[in-house]
Amino acid sequence: MVVYVGFTSLASNYGDVELAVSTIMMKLFMLFSYFVDGFAYAGEALVGKEIGRSSGKSIEPVVDALGFKKNAVIIEVQGDEWDESIDRSPELKEEITLSKKEIIDRIKECGIVGLGGACFPAHVKYMLPPDKKVDYLLVNAAECEPYITVDHRLMLENADKCIIGIKALLIASGAPKALIGIEANKPDAIKHFKELTANIPEIEIIPLKPKYPQGAEKQLIKALTGREVPNGKLPIEVGVIVNNISTCHAVYYAVQKNRPLIETFLTVTGKTLQTRKNYRVRLGTPVQEILDTVTIPEGIGKVIAGGPMMGKAMSNLNCYTVKGMSSLLLMDEKESKRAEVTACLRCGKCVYGCPMGLQGEKLFHCGASSKDAGNKITTIMQIENTEIYHVLMEKLLVNSRL
Repeated sequence: MVVYVGFTSLASNYGDVELAVSTIMMKLFMLFSYFVDGFAYAGEALVGKEIGRSSGKSIEPVVDALGFKKNAVIIEVQGDEWDESIDRSPELKEEITLSKKEIIDRIKECGIVGLGGACFPAHVKYMLPPDKKVDYLLVNAAECEPYITVDHRLMLENADKCIIGIKALLIASGAPKALIGIEANKPDAIKHFKELTANIPEIEIIPLKPKYPQGAEKQLIKALTGREVPNGKLPIEVGVIVNNISTCHAVYYAVQKNRPLIETFLTVTGKTLQTRKNYRVRLGTPVQEILDTVTIPEGIGKVIAGGPMMGKAMSNLNCYTVKGMSSLLLMDEKESKRAEVTACLRCGKCVYGCPMGLQGEKLFHCGASSKDAGNKITTIMQIENTEIYHVLMEKLLVNSRL
């Protein structure tokens, strides 16, 4: 079993992004190959080699951000010692020397996951059946979730690394072309990427209309390629693989520097916060220590891990950053309260607004009043398999590109 052990003790600047967090302990929720949350010693543990000492129990339950108990390995780290095989030099390494198989293996060994939120092991997407061919590698740089700006900053400050990561994924997928979808509300990022890829014909930048959920997988595929993923199928069925831009950045460090996924980028924001920042922190950093670096106003009603649309309210701030944690959103009492439910007029606007073309008014009434709601909701959702669904999808996604 490959184990990466790490800790957090940083105080530095990342562009115009302030980073100031420190901790002694790191709680690793999973320690198996590609689900590892740390670093320093990489490779097989050697007999008699001390990689850390347990303080009391070596395994004990801890409460995560959502209030659920999970077993954690408690390690007392003694120093920021890195494995010699990891390239820590600041030089940009452009030439990719690894083969397709070696790239996929490196992504697996370094624990790279999808950083758009799902945290699905990235290497699995590239372990294709013999009968499958990839026409396009799609890079999700839409960042349509409100408040979150980490991908935007990453594209401005580390575009060169992201592009090399994309080139590595093109080799891994065998795709002849990569399409990068960026919402038009990030014109500086679009311009920057177009300048850097002007002489790279296999990478194309496509501006997209700013709308939610432009970055959802099926919607992005439709917007960039015009193809529709069949119900219950994966993107590979229509010849595409989708990765987030942050994942491409992590792939650069894995493939070119042999560096595991040891840190996350997250936005700390909220309407009432005087200082809103993007942070780069080691995995395992206590959330409370991050929040202590900003002035938290009184009257905060909710802290959300993620954005307001797909994020989840945190019931416990005495938890730790993990892979895929993209934001800490603070809402005041007024903003965090749900609006009062009013009578449904059956106007049909929810059907037109739903990115999947579902009949929201019927789903609501079935869920609220019927004992057999599950079966009825399933029947209603089968609209996705009808001609009506495809007509709605065309209306919703027409002219998604600028």
